[in-house]
Amino acid sequence: MERWRRDARRTIALAAVMAATAIGAGGCARAGTSGDGGDNSYQTIVALRPDSTLRIARTQLEHHNYRIGDAGPNAIVTLPAPIPAYLQDKSAATQGRYWLLRVSAEPQTFGGGTKLTVVGYVLPSASRPAGAAPPPREAVVVTSANAALFAEVKAAGRWIQDEAWRNRKRR
Repeated sequence: MERWRRDARRTIALAAVMAATAIGAGGCARAGTSGDGGDNSYQTIVALRPDSTLRIARTQLEHHNYRIGDAGPNAIVTLPAPIPAYLQDKSAATQGRYWLLRVSAEPQTFGGGTKLTVVGYVLPSASRPAGAAPPPREAVVVTSANAALFAEVKAAGRWIQDEAWRNRKRR
């Protein structure tokens, strides 16, 4: 009888921990919190499935004049585009260069939702890939050191996050 009670208490305690974890993760997913992947990406949790998140990402990026290609089952990549003058750094290191964005959507185990990650890449000056492939190995990740381009990476992440939140509220 005592062993049964001890096992029951352990089971209840484990269930409580799992429920708290799921509720905590679900709360973050509903609120769409985070928005910070460090100094080289924008990361957040959205309360939608990965396929829905990527559909919203595609729509939002197209709405903001990015052309989209596929990069795999859980990611999309924009086609290389010239870096606009207003996003170029003052050192002219990005002048005449191309860049692209990679958006990935990974399913979350606890609490559901999707981990959204947006990363920008500046392509080498001599290359401009025509297709929608993953960024070439020589591509340089956009970091906070290039404030204007990094702000655009974060803005793209927020466009997607905001629309995912609006989409979630409509249901």
